[in-house]
Amino acid sequence: MKPVLHYEPEKQIVYADQFKDLSVSIILQAMVEGVQLAREHNCHRFFIDISSIRISLSALDVIHAVEGFEETGLKRGDKVACLISSYYEAETQLWYTVTFNRFWYMLRFFLDATEAESWLLAE
Repeated sequence: MKPVLHYEPEKQIVYADQFKDLSVSIILQAMVEGVQLAREHNCHRFFIDISSIRISLSALDVIHAVEGFEETGLKRGDKVACLISSYYEAETQLWYTVTFNRFWYMLRFFLDATEAESWLLAE
């Protein structure tokens, strides 16, 4: 099942939630659809909630996902907040390493939704 995408006009954030599965193809397809929705509203903020699932991605999966960011239409100035469960906390260092090595500096992981939104809304 595909995640649910919606745009919140007051906060100017595109939300992706209700993920039932996680794979590179699901991540990239959700990003393509989310970026299209965001661009319709001149939006550059994304909130991805994967806190309800527990599926690990391999290091190679992470690399392939990050390599696909540009193909989705995501721009390096976009801000992406990922809400995760503590289950994923140890894996975030790999994501940070891979994204930073490819100059994607505006991706952050959070355990708390309020913190994630505050970061997105900060200029």
